[in-house]
Amino acid sequence: MSQLESLGRHPRLGALFSLCAAVSIGITPSFSKYAYQEGADVLFVLLLDGLVPMVALWVYAIIIKQPLNIKEIPIRAVILSSIALIFTAYGALYAITFISPNLMIVILYTFPMMVFFTIAFLTKKRPSLKLTLIYLTVFIGLILTVGPQFNMLHPLGLILAVVGAIGSACMYFVDYAANHKIQTHRLVFVGSVSVTILTLILIIITGDYQTPYSVSGWVFLIAAELFYALGIFLIFLSVAFLRPDLGSLIMNIEPFVAIGTAYLLLGDVLLPLQWAGVCVVIGAVSLGGILAHKENIELD
Repeated sequence: MSQLESLGRHPRLGALFSLCAAVSIGITPSFSKYAYQEGADVLFVLLLDGLVPMVALWVYAIIIKQPLNIKEIPIRAVILSSIALIFTAYGALYAITFISPNLMIVILYTFPMMVFFTIAFLTKKRPSLKLTLIYLTVFIGLILTVGPQFNMLHPLGLILAVVGAIGSACMYFVDYAANHKIQTHRLVFVGSVSVTILTLILIIITGDYQTPYSVSGWVFLIAAELFYALGIFLIFLSVAFLRPDLGSLIMNIEPFVAIGTAYLLLGDVLLPLQWAGVCVVIGAVSLGGILAHKENIELD
């Protein structure tokens, strides 16, 4: 049993971690958008998606004086952690080169429902009608807010967005794949190493990547990566305290944080229908958390 697991289930603490993860990751798109405008390309951003968390967690392990000991991590946890981070990063970032960003977000955020129904399958319990309706309501609210555009439709883009959703869902099961015995930072470190290695291979093969050409571009890119690394760490950490379905439900807040950040930093404007969607999602997530907390579901 890990140190975190030995503390027992603390739903409120887990919910706080999930909410902080949603805020942290929600901040990154606006920062990354500015870095793109300053010359950075997708491949270089992907490299930092792996490299920054890897270095940060290595330093963290030194500070807390606990070696990473990758060899102790079960192979299935290594594989699932790698799949989670590679699928999420590559799927989301490359999907928007084929389909609109809004449509990518809608497809990506089918992952909470993937987690919800996976929990039902693994526990062999039929999903409650109330919670199923809550998840559907949240998804409808997301569609109202984001407003997916279908003028850019490409099969590869749709597939990549689904791959990103699968990767996001996998994050919530890595701790279980490790039998709750491996500390969170070690699991995230393994996945980050996989992302870094894969991206370095692609850079060597293509021989092409672009870095920001201004100091401000670098500052915003590094800030985006640090927020991203913190968000991923908090997602993995939340599962030690909170059921995966509840954690993923709370993550539906992330797109609205992204929209709010874009509104504050980039001057984007929200339409009345989008504000209605925000209210629907926040209300449904709150109600869903109350209903789901009453159900006794444990995934062993």
